[in-house]
Amino acid sequence: MSRVGQIIDTEQDIELWQQECIECIVPPDFVPEVILVTELHEDIRAKEKAAHLIGSVALGAALEIDSDSTEKSVESLYDALRLATVGNDQARRVVESNVSTDVIERTIKTGHVMKPLPLHVSSEGKIHQYGQRLDSIQANSLSYASDNPVMRARTEAEVTNSYRLEELNRTGQLEDYNFVVISKAEDLPEYGFFTDTMSCSIQVVSKDEAGQLTQESAFVAGKNSVDGELHIDQTVATLGDRVGVDYAGKTAAEIIGMPLLVRKKKMPNGVIDFVKFVDDCAGGTFFGENRPASDYLEYQKDCYAREASFQPKIQTIAEELITRSEEISTPLAATKLLSRISGKHMVEHAISDTTINPYVFGMVSAGYIEQARQAQMVGDVQNINHFMGLAKKHEQSSSCPSADKSTVGNNEDELGLSFSKDEDEYGSLSFKCRKGHNNRRPKGKLIENCQVCRESVRC
Repeated sequence: MSRVGQIIDTEQDIELWQQECIECIVPPDFVPEVILVTELHEDIRAKEKAAHLIGSVALGAALEIDSDSTEKSVESLYDALRLATVGNDQARRVVESNVSTDVIERTIKTGHVMKPLPLHVSSEGKIHQYGQRLDSIQANSLSYASDNPVMRARTEAEVTNSYRLEELNRTGQLEDYNFVVISKAEDLPEYGFFTDTMSCSIQVVSKDEAGQLTQESAFVAGKNSVDGELHIDQTVATLGDRVGVDYAGKTAAEIIGMPLLVRKKKMPNGVIDFVKFVDDCAGGTFFGENRPASDYLEYQKDCYAREASFQPKIQTIAEELITRSEEISTPLAATKLLSRISGKHMVEHAISDTTINPYVFGMVSAGYIEQARQAQMVGDVQNINHFMGLAKKHEQSSSCPSADKSTVGNNEDELGLSFSKDEDEYGSLSFKCRKGHNNRRPKGKLIENCQVCRESVRC
């Protein structure tokens, strides 16, 4: 009943009038398509938990981890390596998962959709990734984020998001919504950002009808081309305008700290639908770049196939990582060792896989990779090995941008690691010539000819 023309002079009348106005504007069955998570009641509890963790790490307090009664939590790659060396199959899978993510993030900086990653929810409601609790992963990141305020702000936002995700899952919000985080790159190559593309990571966590949580990630370029102007700031601002969220003028860390809940019916295909939305907000790009558009779902399948082609290298890297795990004694050293081994092997892979941009390994290494590719085209095995060794020596690739600069690049002095006994910066010390003769060279030196038949080897 309308109250127009009626006298409103009591508190009860005012309350009834306010309620009628609200119902006129927002019907009782109204369900928003997009929700800014920071406006939800659940966000209060998530921020409190994040603040506690951030404060504990700042004070140097140990993080209290209460493992499930049915399984032991693996809190770092270091833990997984220790268990894998004694034949623990689950730990081996954790190592392989870490390697797989590293390889993809190290070599493909834009125009890619990663295969979905299942997330495990414990009986206590804690979310695990690769067998590691999210709060444990974030605590490790916080430990190395104090020297740069930009990286510190990003890391703290990511910490809060991990708790937000757990709270939203606990309260049932993920039954109808997907959790979306937009993470723009920083102009900080020393921390592992690939500034040629200034790529933006789109991360989506969804929940299926069986209650399984899945994380998807896609990489969209922040520039139309390598030499083009940065468009991602305007793109994200436009995106915000369309969903009713003010992203304009916000830092990358602030935007990370403003995740969205998007109705599932708006994203039936998950992260790839959000990539399409981003491209539309950018004025019609394809994964942020000015290049011919493809069918998004077919392109996603191609991305999955490309990841599958990396599997042999992933297994090789995982095996070497486990074998060399006796060289490390801390979680940080485990991450450094992974970076060292993965960078070396992916240089080898990039020589054959010309879809990999050689500049992800740094300008100097890229030049040697291109020379090795030319040598491979004409079957010049000696020069392939020669330039491959130089490319490995100078490679400066990185996977996920890290708050710890020492994990960016693979200079041995920075990593605090040593080469294995049978290799150096040029590769293996033992090798065969084209006729099958065994050769061994001094560490740090190349030889020109086979030690048996004197045929040129130049490796």
